[in-house]
Amino acid sequence: MNVYRKTLHVTDLSESRRILQSREFDVPDFGAGLRALQRATDLVLPNIIGMAERVLFFVNGPTHLQRRKAFMAFFRESNIRQWDGEFRAIAETAVARLPEAGEVELISAFSSPVIALANCRLLGLPEENYRDYNDWAMEISTSVLSVLSVRSARRAEEVAALFATDLKSRLAARVAPSTPAPSMFDFLGETLPANTPEEERLWTVMALYMTGLATLLTFSNILNHIANSTTDYRRILLDPDTSERTFDDLIGQSGAVLHMQRIARQATEVDGVSLTPGDSVIARTVDPDLAPAVGGCPFSGAASNVIGTAAATATTQMPFGVGLHKCIGEDFAKRIIRHGITAFLTRFPDFRATEPSATVKPIPNISGHTVLRCRLDPP
Repeated sequence: MNVYRKTLHVTDLSESRRILQSREFDVPDFGAGLRALQRATDLVLPNIIGMAERVLFFVNGPTHLQRRKAFMAFFRESNIRQWDGEFRAIAETAVARLPEAGEVELISAFSSPVIALANCRLLGLPEENYRDYNDWAMEISTSVLSVLSVRSARRAEEVAALFATDLKSRLAARVAPSTPAPSMFDFLGETLPANTPEEERLWTVMALYMTGLATLLTFSNILNHIANSTTDYRRILLDPDTSERTFDDLIGQSGAVLHMQRIARQATEVDGVSLTPGDSVIARTVDPDLAPAVGGCPFSGAASNVIGTAAATATTQMPFGVGLHKCIGEDFAKRIIRHGITAFLTRFPDFRATEPSATVKPIPNISGHTVLRCRLDPP
């Protein structure tokens, strides 16, 4: 643990869990920061503020609770399970489009379309422009943390406005595909008050799409781990008797969210260090020195080192958060990742990385692979 001015870095995972569960800490309120910047300058930031205020891990207090309760009606596990057929079909289609053999860059050819199309389908966004949505969401996520930078805020608003305009135009002209349940966009239309401005729905689905980038980077991290794993480990991932526990272990160690920031609400203490209101804590969520159990043992206990519980009862991972701000998209992330990996390994059980992968950190607490060159061989 290192102290730097008003920021405390916590590396002990059990202490991180305590902090993330504690009501002594708030999440950074970037919407409030952007509003303050807008008041102090000539900036007009409706779209980026609208998005920031609808990202649940940016919001505190009654507003967070109200929105979380409304969103959870959609993201509950029983509803997400209804989309299994859609997710499986998206994954299998993406696999079928890959060449039968040869070298392929898997992030652009497989990871990105699988996660982005599943995200679009679930949220009700037009799918034909998903590559732009990925680029815009990545640029917004990179800019939004710089709430005190006029240049960054202006650029984030430009991109968010482009995103909103494109969505509004395409949604007005779309013929909605048949889906097993209402999309998030339709769900919001059914549940929000009748006089709710259309921008409310747009900003909500844009914010949810942006947070889905963590799922894309986690999926890419998982592919990289498997590309360097043993044959036995891959077999365990596909075995119905062991796959669920093994996937939980793998996801817990491949999470793109490396740490989470919290702000002290009151005078408190962390590991013997006194904090005053407004002090910042950076709580690590993944042990950087602990690799997934790629050697072949699905019950390695690696998950227990991530979440501080026995592996046999490890039902969540710290990268998804804990407590009040636990990610509501966890079930979606886990299901699309499992469908994607299962479809890919079924066709290419012997794929291998051909060179070290490239990584990106679009914002300081998120990291994922952006280039993964692999050799595909038929079984």
